[in-house]
Amino acid sequence: MTKGSFILLADLAKKCKCDTAELLHQAAKGNLKLSIPFYGIAPQRPYFLNPTNPDVDVPEIPEQLPDSGVFDLHIQDVVALVTHGQIAVDAIFSPCNVWAVSYEQPRVVSIDDIVIRTEEAASFNIAVDASDPMSLSERSRLLRLIGAMAILVAQQAKKYQAGGHPNASQIADAVGDLIDALPDSNSLGLVNTNVRTTISSGIELLTTLQK
Repeated sequence: MTKGSFILLADLAKKCKCDTAELLHQAAKGNLKLSIPFYGIAPQRPYFLNPTNPDVDVPEIPEQLPDSGVFDLHIQDVVALVTHGQIAVDAIFSPCNVWAVSYEQPRVVSIDDIVIRTEEAASFNIAVDASDPMSLSERSRLLRLIGAMAILVAQQAKKYQAGGHPNASQIADAVGDLIDALPDSNSLGLVNTNVRTTISSGIELLTTLQK
């Protein structure tokens, strides 16, 4: 395996002009497969699990692992990584999830350890917005519009208020739930922290200009 066979999560984020939180969010939704590198070193005392019956070991173990040394994380591990920032991985899977290597001592994996296969990164990059940069005046207009919408939402329901003012966190949570419920939604860039920051910036910009 060579380093050319994968790209670091942070490097892909830079290439896509987003943050790692956004890529993790996409991975948790199943839109991006995350992996961890082993640099050709197999776990100690590996055994292969039967995917149809985890309680039955597959008797024959190949002399070499049938992969490049980059192993994919299960979607459950990805969700846990998004939630906790690190996970203890006790099994690694093939690209098609047809086999798994389990090892005695779980490996602690943090976000900094995550990589994406080169072919996976290239495929994901196709969906990245490559439109022309937004002008400052257009950005200001859209932010103020978002701020006005947030104020309207807060006026309609007290649960979106805090101290009589719009609660950006509550509104962002509701927006996130709505986006996740939409089938095939293009949620790139719409992680909770980005939405909350955008709402707060829009409200601040709108109310400042009104004074």
